[in-house]
Amino acid sequence: GTANKLYFDNATGQTLLATYRLPGSLKPVRLFGEYAVFEDIRVGSATNPKTGKIKSYLYGVSYDLYKDKTVLVIDYNNVKYKNIGTAADDKIFQAVVQIAY
Repeated sequence: GTANKLYFDNATGQTLLATYRLPGSLKPVRLFGEYAVFEDIRVGSATNPKTGKIKSYLYGVSYDLYKDKTVLVIDYNNVKYKNIGTAADDKIFQAVVQIAY
C-alpha cells in the first residue's frame, strides 16, 4: 500500500527518558528507556488531513567500548499508531555503534 504522509507542524507531545548506569565493574553498562506521546499529527494530504496520535516505548542497553564516547547500543522500539490511516504498529530492534572523538 501507499505510505501515509505525516505532518508534525502543529503536533504536541511529551517524552520521559530514564537512564541507569550499573555500579562497580559493570559501570560501562547503561540501561535506558523512553516513553513518548505525540498528538495532533496531521495525516494524509495537506488539504484534507485527519489527526492522529503516536505512542512510542523504547528500551535498551548500552556498553561503553572506549572512554564513554564509543558506545554499542542495542534497543527495541514499539511504536503504536492511532488514527494514522492504515499504518500498522512498528516493532523495531536495532544495534548501533556510536563513534565519537
